[in-house]
Amino acid sequence: MELSKLDLREGRGFCTLPIKVIPRSSQNKVIGVENGLLKLKLTAPPVEGAANDGVVNLLSNWLGKPKNTVELVKGQQSRNKLVKLTGIRAEDVLKAIEKLNH
Repeated sequence: MELSKLDLREGRGFCTLPIKVIPRSSQNKVIGVENGLLKLKLTAPPVEGAANDGVVNLLSNWLGKPKNTVELVKGQQSRNKLVKLTGIRAEDVLKAIEKLNH
């Protein structure tokens, strides 16, 4: 896994995480890191914000945090998005990613 290439940035009380979304998949799942992005599969189609809502739901469940801590800040109309995770440290995100391989 390309964990070292992930462009995960930490600020004061938040971190930002670049993601790539694959809509209309068979399941909602965090796949891993590819080309510097965290790759997510979503069952939702990319229409009327359904995939964006799916991103928030999946990441909040995956990280065990409330939905209001996950905010889409860039890429609402794109498969490549930037997510702001409030109250979550970059270290916690990296630990969650490492658990994907085990």
